[in-house]
Amino acid sequence: MSGSRRQDTEHLRERIRSAAIRLFAAQGYLGTSLQEVADAVGISKQLLLYHYSSKDALRTAVMGAVADLWSDLLPLLLEAVMGDPERMEAALDGLLEGLDGQQDIARVVMLDLINNGASAAREADENVRPWMQLAVDQIQQRQEAGEFSARLDPYAWLVEAATLLLSTISLLHLNSEQWPAGVDAPTWERRRLREAVRILQASVRP
Repeated sequence: MSGSRRQDTEHLRERIRSAAIRLFAAQGYLGTSLQEVADAVGISKQLLLYHYSSKDALRTAVMGAVADLWSDLLPLLLEAVMGDPERMEAALDGLLEGLDGQQDIARVVMLDLINNGASAAREADENVRPWMQLAVDQIQQRQEAGEFSARLDPYAWLVEAATLLLSTISLLHLNSEQWPAGVDAPTWERRRLREAVRILQASVRP
């Protein structure tokens, strides 16, 4: 396969995956058909199946995108929550830039965890375990140094922190033009994300 042909193939696979993410976020995995994904891309179902042999294969590709996003954002999340308070704004900038256009991925995860329960949780665990363990190790080091509360359960805290941030990110698109009055969408999103981070910062301190 020539370089340009391979590039075209990868581009089409990415378009298919992006369409699947949008539809899974809006309708859920079970509520979305392969035909709907194909229609969203503007290709036949047969061509879609050439690139992704089944709906489950497409879901695997979508969840791979989830793992990629998490690995990119986790260092920024750790910096925002566990770094020096004066660096929080810079970390928030990085988070918001990384999340730009990616809220659908967070919604896919939320719907998957709600609808598929234990199996989705196991898959998520496999994808993010190395990064979660890295965070736990950092928390424990800060506890030993007396910077974080000794009462903190690193594993449970990290799951709750991920739940809070995931739900916040999933719902960042919800904005009201009336409350709070006179606040544009980007400013409101930043305020909400900052508050979620502040809550987590406060929860780890002695």
